[in-house]
Amino acid sequence: MPLFGAVQGFQPIAGFNYEARLFDRVRKTLKLTLVYATAYTSVGFLLLFLMPRFFAGIFTTVAYVMRFFLAVFPLIGIKIIGCSYFLVPGKPFPSLVLNLSRQFLLLIPLLLILPRFFGLSGLLISFPIADFQVTIITVVWLLGETDLRSTGG
Repeated sequence: MPLFGAVQGFQPIAGFNYEARLFDRVRKTLKLTLVYATAYTSVGFLLLFLMPRFFAGIFTTVAYVMRFFLAVFPLIGIKIIGCSYFLVPGKPFPSLVLNLSRQFLLLIPLLLILPRFFGLSGLLISFPIADFQVTIITVVWLLGETDLRSTGG
């Protein structure tokens, strides 16, 4: 939930500065929000990874399953903030593709293929693989965004 709060704070600030053609401020806001999101998810990852039985015990007795789902948890903030960024300059298509890519374009094929070869482990590794792939796609798409690479907009 705090990540979605960061998104809610990021969008109006970035949108205002984007419309004012203050692209340096947009870049700084994006970088600061990405650092916050990565730091927050990394702390969550460490807590959940180091104490899986404690947290899993709240819901289930199978703590090792959490480690699969948490493998790329520190990177999730990049995907969430990246998807939000593309709404700032009025580019909903990249945001839509990135939001749908994890569940539909990446996760479903992995869920259909990997368990056939690796059984339950294939099922479990499908989730972090999809999360990692969508994070890479998000980073590439963000780096390709000319507003982020130029200094004057």
